Amino acid sequence: MSSSPHARADSGFPPFAADPPSLPDRLFLALPALAVGGYFVLRGWLNALLVVAGIVALVHCVRHPQAVRSLLRQADVRWMLLALASPLVAVLIVAASHQELVPRYFDGPVRMLLAFAVLLYLASRRLDAAPVLALAVPVAVLSCAAMIFLVPASRQYFWDVDRFATYFIDPLFLSQHIMIAGFLCLYSLHAWGRDPLALQWLKLVALGAALAISVGTESRTGWVMAPVLLVLWLVGMRHRGSARSMAGAIAVVALACLAVYLASDTVRIRIDEIGRDIRSYLDGSSRDSSVGLRISLFRANWALFLQHPWTGWGYESLPDLKTVAAVAPFYTPLLDHYFVQSGGHNEFLQAMMRMGVVGLASRLLLFLVPLWIFARAAHSADRGRRINGYFGLVVVIGYLTASASTEVINLIHAASFYALLVAVFAAGAIRRDDP
Repeated sequence: MSSSPHARADSGFPPFAADPPSLPDRLFLALPALAVGGYFVLRGWLNALLVVAGIVALVHCVRHPQAVRSLLRQADVRWMLLALASPLVAVLIVAASHQELVPRYFDGPVRMLLAFAVLLYLASRRLDAAPVLALAVPVAVLSCAAMIFLVPASRQYFWDVDRFATYFIDPLFLSQHIMIAGFLCLYSLHAWGRDPLALQWLKLVALGAALAISVGTESRTGWVMAPVLLVLWLVGMRHRGSARSMAGAIAVVALACLAVYLASDTVRIRIDEIGRDIRSYLDGSSRDSSVGLRISLFRANWALFLQHPWTGWGYESLPDLKTVAAVAPFYTPLLDHYFVQSGGHNEFLQAMMRMGVVGLASRLLLFLVPLWIFARAAHSADRGRRINGYFGLVVVIGYLTASASTEVINLIHAASFYALLVAVFAAGAIRRDDP
């Protein structure tokens, strides 16, 4: 990308500084790259480096308050602050109302705010971390593939169940996050011009490894995002699309999905199970199937939300499902087990049950604000903003599709992964006026 002071004057987005980044800036750019690069193979690695990056960024913000005030005058920056602060505000309100001020409930939400500090650092220094992450993400995927395929004992998250996982990431989250990483590899291919041949192969092999790992998890949660992200890549990144290109992309993706369905026994069996599970749930013959349990969990969470709609049930106590009249018609012991041990399997309904409308508002802000900002950036004439916009859309769309059947930020590593990627890409996607 050009470093000329006038190269992007009509885009409203500040160009890179004419001089190369300073040593402190280079070291700071290394933090998100290192965090993502080791995410799949080192427990707590990304969590810790996000804290380090956030503290460094906070020190920078304290030392340069005028730059922070200048950024906060931009509406998109304020909206991103509201989005990333909303989980912490929701927890504060709900914990205070239920007298449950327990430190561990604030761990994930605080990392969201630290990620916003990272956004401020990158934006104030006019640094684009997307090219650095475009190298770190394939390294992360291939490191994960090496661990799974070369060290089989490392994937025993589910004990003796033969589903791909790592020793700290279960199959559902692994399927989601490896798919997001794989599509970031695809979207970064030739994003800044034609990649060298070695880099092309690195990204393509990483994409293939990500897809293979996702299939091996046997988790349909991660598979759902693939058609959506593939259509977006074909229409947006490749053809900057018309209605005709959209129809063609959908047809190509539909054929690709059919080919995968026919070629993979794992995919075919898991997809066919959906229809059987729904039929058995509706006729009452089995409510404890994979899909059936999710339907019951959704219904139970909705019923409980209606009982305490404002600040929910809180964190410390859960109702006994056997005593809830609205749940009695579909209650089973296995439903009770999943409700207590595994949550509601839907990000929005779980937040509504735990935190009421406060939780719902926080989740809407957390996902829809970045979605809007990235979608606008993806239509920018400026290449830097456009690339960051598409990268951000991969992350947000991935989390949104996964949120329909899992809670996507209830674990600290999942919250940190979302927060860091959204902050880094938002720093490059937000439109700002030059001083």
